[in-house]
Parts: sequence; C-alpha cells; structure tokens
Amino acid sequence: MEDARGFHATGVFHVITGMIGFPGLSPCIASKHAVFGLVKTACLEFGEAGIRVNVIGPGPVDNRMTASLESQLSPEDPLGLRTQLSGMVPMKRDASNGEAANLALFLGSDESTYCNGAMYLVDGGWTGA
Repeated sequence: MEDARGFHATGVFHVITGMIGFPGLSPCIASKHAVFGLVKTACLEFGEAGIRVNVIGPGPVDNRMTASLESQLSPEDPLGLRTQLSGMVPMKRDASNGEAANLALFLGSDESTYCNGAMYLVDGGWTGA
C-alpha cells in the first residue's frame, strides 16, 4: 500500500506464539519468533526509503484455520481445546476475523505512517495476563 508521499506499508500476520511459548509446538514457535526478528531488521533496512514493516499477532481467532488446528492438536476433543484456549484470554472469547482485519487496515492507512518495526497484538489481553 502506498500513500500520497510515496510511503509504503507492509504487514506480516503471524500467530501469538511469536510472543509466547506453547508445549508441543517448538518448530512453530521458533519460526514465529524469527519472523519478528526479520520484521525488526527490515524496518531498519528499509525505513529510510519510506517502507514500513509491522507484525500483526492475533491470538485465538474464530475461523476455519483455528478449527483445523484445534482438530489436529486435539482430535478427540477439539471444542474442549477451544474452550481451554479461549479461557486463557482475559476477554474470554476468540477474536473475529474482522477484528484482526481492522488492525491491518489501520496499519496500511495514512493514520499509521509513523508505525514501523513493531508487533501489534489482537489477542484480547492474552499476552498481558
């Protein structure tokens, strides 16, 4: 996305595991932590050219991807896993796709031209708890 002054915005989505650990998901956790390192480096390398790079880190989101993961991680009781994960969120619910998308729209807009090299969380307070 480019604004009138030629500034560009790039957003990277990755799951909240880029901020925390989670048993049984070591390869996933390592790769998500690496993504944030790349974003921080990209912001330093491309900021002078007006390119902004940020990470959006959603917590549990009520969508098909989350349902698929829950089925893979807990095939005998995927709904039980969802209840357990949602219970870890202070707001006691999953995010909607729209809540994550609204943050992406903000970061791609002229309202966020000084936001660069950061991770923005849509996690209902999960990582703050």
